[in-house]
Amino acid sequence: MRNFILALISGLLFYACSGRQACTGATSSYSSINSKIVSAQCLSCHSDMGTYSGFIGNNRISAGNLSASQVYVRLNSGDMPKDKGQLCEADIAAVSAWIQAGALNN
Repeated sequence: MRNFILALISGLLFYACSGRQACTGATSSYSSINSKIVSAQCLSCHSDMGTYSGFIGNNRISAGNLSASQVYVRLNSGDMPKDKGQLCEADIAAVSAWIQAGALNN
């Protein structure tokens, strides 16, 4: 039974990450998301996203509201980052958790 569970978990992890970028290990804090995701994936095209106010501005982030947060919507759909492959589910989940917790400057 233990081997079956391990095989199932391994298979799910493989399926979840196939066709996606390697996970960065970002946690659900602004500082972690900024240093591990934004700086590597966004700043080459969106140079104004390097600061907290730039990251949340222009309707990019709506604290507590995923569907109104364009950063989340575009990351989750795979539209962004352009030409780099979709972020892994754990990184998208970190962004999601941060937005849902109020998108604090932490």
